[in-house]
Amino acid sequence: MSKSVISVILSLFIVFIISAQSTEDTSEEFDSIYFHIATNLAGNNIDRAFQVSDSLYRTSVSDLHKVKSLMLLSSLHQQKGESEQAIIQADRAEQIASKTKLYDWQARISGFLSTQYRNIGLLEKGKTYLDKGLKASKQVTNENYKNLYLGMVYQEITYYNIEDQDPDKAIESVRLADEYFQKMIPHSQKDYFIATNYQLFGRVYLKKKQYDPALEYYQKALTLLTGITDKNALINGFIYSGMGNAYLNKKDYPITSEYLSKADSIAVSSDNVNLKLEVYDAFAAYYKAIDDYKNHSLYRDKFVETQKLYELNKKQSIDNIVKALQLSNKDLSYNSILLKTGIIALLVLGLIFIFFYQQKKKKDIRKFKLTIEELTKEIKVIESSINKNKNPKKESDQDNIPKKTVNISEKKEKEITKGLKEFEQNKGFLERSISLSILAGILNTNTIYVSYVLNNYYNKDFNTYINELRIRYIVQKLKENKDYRHYKISYLAEESGFSSHSKFSAIFKLVTGFSPSVLINYLDKNKTE
Repeated sequence: MSKSVISVILSLFIVFIISAQSTEDTSEEFDSIYFHIATNLAGNNIDRAFQVSDSLYRTSVSDLHKVKSLMLLSSLHQQKGESEQAIIQADRAEQIASKTKLYDWQARISGFLSTQYRNIGLLEKGKTYLDKGLKASKQVTNENYKNLYLGMVYQEITYYNIEDQDPDKAIESVRLADEYFQKMIPHSQKDYFIATNYQLFGRVYLKKKQYDPALEYYQKALTLLTGITDKNALINGFIYSGMGNAYLNKKDYPITSEYLSKADSIAVSSDNVNLKLEVYDAFAAYYKAIDDYKNHSLYRDKFVETQKLYELNKKQSIDNIVKALQLSNKDLSYNSILLKTGIIALLVLGLIFIFFYQQKKKKDIRKFKLTIEELTKEIKVIESSINKNKNPKKESDQDNIPKKTVNISEKKEKEITKGLKEFEQNKGFLERSISLSILAGILNTNTIYVSYVLNNYYNKDFNTYINELRIRYIVQKLKENKDYRHYKISYLAEESGFSSHSKFSAIFKLVTGFSPSVLINYLDKNKTE
C-alpha cells in the first residue's frame, strides 16, 4: 500500500508561502508572523496556526495580505487532508490575485491547485492548472521571482513523474528545479527552497532504490534548514521519514527506529495526514523486519485506519469541490426573471439529455457485459484448444496455414504450451521486467519457438499476449474485489505490471473498449442495473 501514499507528500505550497515579497507595501510585522506560522507553528500546533492565520486575513489591509492569508489557510487545510477546503480557499485567493494583477501569486496559486488536484487523483485537472501557472509566470518581470516560480514548477513536474513511476524523468526535473533556485538572489529563503529541493532529490533517489545518494541529499537538506526552521517543522518530518525508509532498506535497524520516531513525533504534533501515512507504513515494515509482530500489527492498523479516513475525505472532496466552488462564487444579485428562465431552459435540455443518455447507457451496458464475457471466454477457448492439441484458429482457415513455419517438434510445442499455462497460473506476466527472451528462458527454449507458439495457438505476438493477460487480471480483480475500485489508476497500473499510468490506460481501453474509470463505474452499478 505504500505506493498509494507516494503521491500525497509535502504540498508544494508549504514552499510557496514563504517566498520573497512581490510588492514593497508588505510590512515586516506581517511577514514575521506569516513566516513563523508557515514554517514552525503549522508543524507544532495546527489549531493555533488556524486561529492566527484567520486573524491575519481579517485584519489584512491590502490585497496582497489577503491573498497570502487565504493561501496560508489553504495550506493548513491541505496539511489536515481537507482537500475540498484547501481548493476553495485557494480559489478565493486566485480571484483576488487575478483582479489585482498579482501575476506572481496567480502563478503560485495555480501551482498549488495543481498539487491539490494531483493529490486527489485528478491528474489532468492538475496539469491544466500547471499550464495556467506557466502562462501567468510570463507576466512576472522580476527575474528573482521568475526563477523562484519556475523552480517550483519543476518540483511539481517531479511529483507528476513520481506518480507516473518514472524516476529517471523525475531526476531530470528535480535537477532543473535546482538550477532555477540556484539563480535566486542569496537569502535565507533561497536556502529554504534549495533545502526543499534536496528533500525532493532524496525522495527520488529513494524511489530509485539508491539509498546512499538519498541519505546524502536528506542530510544536506537538514543542514541548510538549521537556523531557518524549528526542529519540529513539518518539512523536517518528511526528511526524517525519508531517512528512516532509507536506513530500513539498508537494514540498519537501530538508526531506522531513531529517524522514524522523530518523524512520528512531528506527524502527531502537526496532524499531517500524509506524513502519518508515510510513518505508519514505514514503522509497520520496520517492526516486521525485526520480528516484532505486535507492533507491526499496531502500526499496520494505524496505517489502514488513517488511509481509509484519507480516502473517504478524498472521495467526498471530489464529489463536493465543483458544487462548493460554484456556491462560493455565486452572485446572489442575478435577475430573478432571467434565473427562472434559465432554470426552465435547463430542465428542458436536461430531459432531452436524460433521454439520449439513457439510450446510450443501455447500449454501453450491453457492450460492457459483452466485454467482460469475452475477456473471460477467450482464454478458456485457448486453453481448451491447447488441451486438445489443436490450433485455435477457425477450421476454415486451417488449409491456408502451413503446418509449420519453423522447425519445431510436436513434443516441444506441447512443452511450451504447458509452460505458458503454468506461466499464466503463476501470474508471471505481472513482472514488470518480463520480456520475450526472459519468457523463453523460463520455458527453457528460444524466442523463435515461443513466438511461433504464441502466434499459432494464441494468434498474438508477445506484447499483445502479455498486455491482454495483465488487463484480464486487473479486470478480474476489479470485478471480484470492490476495494480495487477505490484505488488510484496509477496503483492499478503498477499492480498489473505496467510501467506507467498512461500506458496502462491506453492498453486497457484498447483491450476492453472502455477507460478504467468507465469500466469501474459500470462494475459498481452492475448489480442494480
